[in-house]
Amino acid sequence: MHALHARATNSNGEQASSSPVNVNVRRPADNPGSTVPGVSYGYYENAAINGELPDFATLTPLRSGSATSFDLAAAGPRADNFAYRFTGFITVATAGSYTFFTSSDDGSKLYIGADQVVDNGGPPHGDQERSGTVSLATGPHAITVTYAEGTGSSTLTVQWQGPGITKVTIPASALQRVASGDTTPPAQPPRPTASSTTSATPTLSGTAEAGATVRVYDGGPAGTVIATTTANGSGVWSVTVSTLSQGVHSLTVTATDAAGNASPHSLGVAITAPGGNDTSPPSAPTISPLPSGGNTATPTLYGTTEPGATVRVYDAGVLIATTIAHGTGEWSVTLPTLNAGSHALTVTSTDASGNVSPSTPMTVSSPGGSTASSSSDDNGGSCGLGAISAAMMMMFLLGLRLRQRC
Repeated sequence: MHALHARATNSNGEQASSSPVNVNVRRPADNPGSTVPGVSYGYYENAAINGELPDFATLTPLRSGSATSFDLAAAGPRADNFAYRFTGFITVATAGSYTFFTSSDDGSKLYIGADQVVDNGGPPHGDQERSGTVSLATGPHAITVTYAEGTGSSTLTVQWQGPGITKVTIPASALQRVASGDTTPPAQPPRPTASSTTSATPTLSGTAEAGATVRVYDGGPAGTVIATTTANGSGVWSVTVSTLSQGVHSLTVTATDAAGNASPHSLGVAITAPGGNDTSPPSAPTISPLPSGGNTATPTLYGTTEPGATVRVYDAGVLIATTIAHGTGEWSVTLPTLNAGSHALTVTSTDASGNVSPSTPMTVSSPGGSTASSSSDDNGGSCGLGAISAAMMMMFLLGLRLRQRC
């Protein structure tokens, strides 16, 4: 669900915003190609499987096959310490919002494509139900159900409800699998490349398994799909994401093959989006005290502020230095040579929306640069040109007196 609104700005800079409009983005259907009824499964046995869902990517199935539905008897499992990974496609006849349920003892999870919809995992537990909702377009959608059994009872029920469907166990007639029985997910895609890391609508590009559906997530595995495209026959893909809100975003991608197997998420690319409706200024930046003995004409200031903010340093109201805060919010800047004396500095932060923070004051003392009109004597003292001129004048007057006596 996305809350959208419009904002207008007149020539005087005055702004007005509309009321938000909620927009529900539907997941597009997959294109699995040739399918047959049922689901594919991988069956695993391991004494370390204690009811918590394992990392299936690190395990090799003991048996693989197909079943008409999410059936724990499919592989003739032993009583304890086993797991299943079911994959296939669920056919949606009417576009709309669908709620999925798993009731299990011990853990289970349900995914639509690469999106986790139901989380019924965690520590080993008795029979309990969990649910999640997703908006789906008409057509087939990749579905994955994982299950783990530690000891004791073993149960798994998978249900759904949606337009024209009351809550019911998902029937075998709604499930399809790729005829090949492919259960191997594509490799993790490389980190995507962004056309700009400071744009609200960057174009991402990269490579993935040829023909795979590539989905872009804002916020990683627990985030939201913001763009979808298909890798070409060479595995190359490119897509422009929807407008990002102001701030820093970590974008990742997954690749889903024709069998509905989804890859792990790629590493993220950081995007700092400008603009948005942010009207809140950053907090006043902090400034670290100058180190002991820091009485210098070119001091370096350090501090923290909002990540990515522009930090400006003023001397008596005149801008003398600018820098950008790092992603951690830390900043530093070396000032130009200051005149001798005390300087009342102020520091501000400006965020990506142009909001300016309150200023932070700081007073520094500068010894100034070297002075050409002074020199040092052998004892470490100094005498100016004025003192030298006075000595010469006294010698001249003394000479005049001596001449008069003669």
